[in-house]
Amino acid sequence: MTLLTMVSGLGFFVITLEASNFDMSYPATYFTNITTQNVPNAGTDDNVTIQYLGEEGNVTFHFENFGKNYFKRGQLNKFKNNTIYVGKVQKARLYIPGSSTFWSVEYVSLEVFLFKDLYFTDFRYQFDESNFTLIDGWITLNVKAAENSTITH
Repeated sequence: MTLLTMVSGLGFFVITLEASNFDMSYPATYFTNITTQNVPNAGTDDNVTIQYLGEEGNVTFHFENFGKNYFKRGQLNKFKNNTIYVGKVQKARLYIPGSSTFWSVEYVSLEVFLFKDLYFTDFRYQFDESNFTLIDGWITLNVKAAENSTITH
């Protein structure tokens, strides 16, 4: 299933959901933080894709960078995407199409807010790769640390 969504101030992006057996009734908000390294020529003007591989499916976010000035040297970019819950995240995959540039990433983190059955759950993920350079293709990031907290509503 593919959804086209407009987020104020962020431009257009496409959310792609791939799942087999999860309940579509549980909305979730995904907060992605991506920091570009603070070294010469670290940034990219390319569009960026991040995919989260969950226990019950995958969700992919495509960030259009043309004219937006995302992913510049030393910059922290924060993205908020509303979609459905795909289970606890096992891995993340990061992609740039690789025109003539590369991108040096310092850090990627994710926070997922889920409201289900009168409980609000906050999942936080840190990935084990940091300070890497991405050239034309995908890199897989493994979950280094995960924590969650649940609040009764």
